Amino acid sequence: MPSRRSHAKSHHGCAQCKQRRVKCDEEGPECGFCRKRLLPCSLQSEKESISHYSKIGDAVGTFSNFKNPSTLSSSTLPFLELELFHNWHTATPLQLDLEKDTDDLARTAIARLALSHPFLMHGVLAVASFHLLQTCPANKRPIYIEAAMRHKHLALSQFTPLLDHINPENCHALFALSSLVAILFFAAQNFVITRKDKSVADVVDIFRLIRGVTAIVRQSREWIEKGELAPLLRKNLNKKTPGVTELPPGIPAHLQSLFNLGQRPCPDDGLVPVKLAAVQHLVDISNSCTTLRDGFAILIWPMLIDAQFLDLLLEADPISLVILAHYGVILDRLNGVWWLKGYGRSLIMLVADLLDDPWRLEIRWALEVTNGDCK
Repeated sequence: MPSRRSHAKSHHGCAQCKQRRVKCDEEGPECGFCRKRLLPCSLQSEKESISHYSKIGDAVGTFSNFKNPSTLSSSTLPFLELELFHNWHTATPLQLDLEKDTDDLARTAIARLALSHPFLMHGVLAVASFHLLQTCPANKRPIYIEAAMRHKHLALSQFTPLLDHINPENCHALFALSSLVAILFFAAQNFVITRKDKSVADVVDIFRLIRGVTAIVRQSREWIEKGELAPLLRKNLNKKTPGVTELPPGIPAHLQSLFNLGQRPCPDDGLVPVKLAAVQHLVDISNSCTTLRDGFAILIWPMLIDAQFLDLLLEADPISLVILAHYGVILDRLNGVWWLKGYGRSLIMLVADLLDDPWRLEIRWALEVTNGDCK
């Protein structure tokens, strides 16, 4: 009995799809997977890709030129970026498990840093775009979707190379964007990527970025604690996170059943401890939610699991996918956070689409408790 739904394999797909282990439609000049996510695609020539994303950056380049007003005319004012920056200042809650006063302080400090660091400015504008998508009229959605995805791409493409060159001058801006990474990825999955276009590769990308940015804090904590963003390192864990509801009463029993599931024989028995450790971390964070009342402990799970577990997800290992679905149940408790609303349930639906019937029985409870379906 097959454990997952298969597709025809091809050896001619783009490098990005091969890396993410997803099917590439091979339709030039860029494949559908990369086009929908505004990613550079190896099917495009390097020249075309550079030209495309240079145009995307023009608006922020103009935005930065406000330091030299003589270079601007009324026709070059970046009105969309001004609208997004205004929304960031006046209406975009970060909801990073901080008190409102601290959240406001962090938002102001991040905006100030963004004026000197283009990669952070792109991140700020992307978050503001995603936030506006919740309330904007239907005719403006394409505008904000395009802005959000473009600024997200530019923020991360400029941010990632700098992780190997952290210093006292850039650490504050790097830490600021690392604090926004989760918002950028979860919001994109919630507001832009449709159910049929979602993939486990996207989930693994989110998890890997969340894991990677912890290196910034490890390398530069002493510097960050002397800056304006120090409050983000000093959050109070002994309080209930706004918007968090209680975990489903059946969660302890169902997590316990995962231990039995994780011990089922597999081709490589050496990976059983990897799966059991992932389950144990789920138990630990569920306890943190109920005892410490720290809802954002839920987001720590991607940092705790073994890197091999991410590989198992990419390989569509059915037991690992079932574990991921149960993480979705816990994540669904953060529905009060605007950039996470609905993501836990969509994660379970993604797993349901990947599993065949015998394995889907293992996530029936997860679907029911989050009001999902298998259609």
